[in-house]
Amino acid sequence: VRTDAAGCPEPEQLIANSELEFVAEDEFVEIVTNFSMPVLRMMGGEFGPFQAQHPMQAPLWLAIALHKRRKCRIRPPSWMDIQSLQRTLEEERESEGEFQPLPFRYIEIAHVLFRECRDEETWDGRENLFRIRSLVEDIRMIRLHKIQTGLKRLERSALKVTLDNLSAMEVNLIRPFLTKSLNRYYHIEQKIENGPASPTTPVLGDASPAARGATPTTDGQGGRPVRTLRRT
Repeated sequence: VRTDAAGCPEPEQLIANSELEFVAEDEFVEIVTNFSMPVLRMMGGEFGPFQAQHPMQAPLWLAIALHKRRKCRIRPPSWMDIQSLQRTLEEERESEGEFQPLPFRYIEIAHVLFRECRDEETWDGRENLFRIRSLVEDIRMIRLHKIQTGLKRLERSALKVTLDNLSAMEVNLIRPFLTKSLNRYYHIEQKIENGPASPTTPVLGDASPAARGATPTTDGQGGRPVRTLRRT
């Protein structure tokens, strides 16, 4: 384990946003296909059967692949409804010290849908798309401000920090700071109790998608992970 000048273990580095989006593409969304087909057996599992004009659940990566081929229409998740987002935004503004419950990967899912689904049919009009994108960004910025405010109030004696309802990308953003800070507090506490000791293992840490067995390939344009459809 690498340590800093004070002998404290160095924190984990940020996971790239593209990696977080790659993991988020395993989340299921509702699609409506324009074709019929038996069960599709792939390396990632079995999906289907597909029946034309009947809604079904599919992982986001498969939904995007079919959407690009104009084989399905993606229905945005219910939490992306304009009324739902407006309600969440109001609640975020009213509750200064709390985070409203949202899907753990809401930022990544929204980014993927905004990038890959720009047609009016998906969002029932371009105005809805702009409105939904604006609401998601407003919610994200308010939550980011809460995180920054909370970190400033962090007590110097704290060995444990509880932040409920944070999303994956929000956790990833503050991980290096919190990991380094809590490791330093822990190191100092151990010195006070036991005297000088050898460097300890990190209090916090997380495995990257690659460590979990998800090694994405890249598209050669900025290194964004891509998936390849393969039948088994």
